[in-house]
Amino acid sequence: MSSKKEEKSETRMRILEATQKLLECSNASVPGMADVAAGAGISRQAVYLHFGSRAELLIETIRFIDERNGLPQRLAAIQSIESGIEKLERCVQVWGDYLPVIQGISRALLMLRDSDPEVMAAWDETVRCLSDVCRDCLVTLKNQGLLSREWTVPRATIMLTGMLSIPCWEELQRMGWSNREYIKNLKLSVRKTFCAPENRK
Repeated sequence: MSSKKEEKSETRMRILEATQKLLECSNASVPGMADVAAGAGISRQAVYLHFGSRAELLIETIRFIDERNGLPQRLAAIQSIESGIEKLERCVQVWGDYLPVIQGISRALLMLRDSDPEVMAAWDETVRCLSDVCRDCLVTLKNQGLLSREWTVPRATIMLTGMLSIPCWEELQRMGWSNREYIKNLKLSVRKTFCAPENRK
């Protein structure tokens, strides 16, 4: 790798790390490009050389955080499971374990999601990732004849994505559930909700 490419890669990494740090602040708000530039110790123009918009920066930061925390490998482990019921429960386990990692970032994005199109784009990236995993689990369940006849895969995907959403998780925690209780009870809930009656126990 040439020195220029190394320098570009190093600067990009500094930008992503600075964005992550700003998002994870206890009083997090969604940072602007100037905030990120200050955090990375570079000019605002330098940030734009690597990321054309704040939406692009936020989306890439989410992907950067996912990569650092091994989310692709965790999701790949779900896809390798053959049993639809086991796959569904493993989805709850993996996502439940991951929610505390992205809590700060998610809270920041939720603050401005509905009023800022760039933040909405970044939030949609997070939801899309979860929705894709949910859909894959439910397709397996259906193909094995285990999905309750009350559900279609598209409707069930929306429901499961909502059940595993960050706002739902935060509310249950606020009401006293530990993360361990959340995972245990959600496994029970998804099995009762989506599996055919004879497979709900």
